[in-house]
Amino acid sequence: MQGRVLILHARRYDFKDKETGKDIVGCKVVYSDGQLVVSDEESGLQLQDAKMNVKLYNYLDIVPGWYDVQATVNKGKVEFSGVKFVAPFGSSSDVPAGELVGATN
Repeated sequence: MQGRVLILHARRYDFKDKETGKDIVGCKVVYSDGQLVVSDEESGLQLQDAKMNVKLYNYLDIVPGWYDVQATVNKGKVEFSGVKFVAPFGSSSDVPAGELVGATN
C-alpha cells in the first residue's frame, strides 16, 4: 500500500522483553490520512498507529509533516516500510491527505 499521510508523532523504543529476553527495537508512528470526521459522536482527523524500523526514524525530516509512505498491513496492523518527506505541516504546500499517490496492493 502506498499513500500520502500526515505524520504527527514518532517515538523510538529499545527494550528487552521480560519473558523472552529478546531485544525489542523499533519506532511507533501516529499519523492521519487526512480524512475529516464530522458526526454527532466525533469530529476532527482520524488518528492511526503504525510501526516502522527504527532506521527509518532518521528519514523523518520534520514532524509533524506530510510524507509519502510505503506500508504493509498484517492482521490489521500497519507497518511503514518506506517514508519520503513531502512538506511540513501547515505549509502552503499542504496536500489534502487521503489522496493516494499510486496505491498498490
